[in-house]
Amino acid sequence: MAEVTIGHHPELTVENAISIFEKHFAGKYEVLPAPRAPFWDFVIKRNAWQGVRVRLHQKPNSTSFVLRGSATALWAILLTSLTLGLLSLAIHKEITHEVRSFIETAQEFK
Repeated sequence: MAEVTIGHHPELTVENAISIFEKHFAGKYEVLPAPRAPFWDFVIKRNAWQGVRVRLHQKPNSTSFVLRGSATALWAILLTSLTLGLLSLAIHKEITHEVRSFIETAQEFK
């Protein structure tokens, strides 16, 4: 799990963030509200096996995104939870890094 602080943006809502991510990743990944996941706001989905769960975290003096690489289909989540955690980390490392890099460089989050 990673946390990327972007400064203080109290005006940033989950809906705004989803729109920004959708615009950037259009045609490459799906950006979906996080169903069945009370601690996550949305998911950036490459396929059933690869995705990133994202939570917008507003603090009194800063705003951040919490990221966690994860399978996106229920059957894939169950299967990866039955395997070694290292396999799961290897599968999600690339997309998590890509999302993190976008957050760190996006003009909308400066």
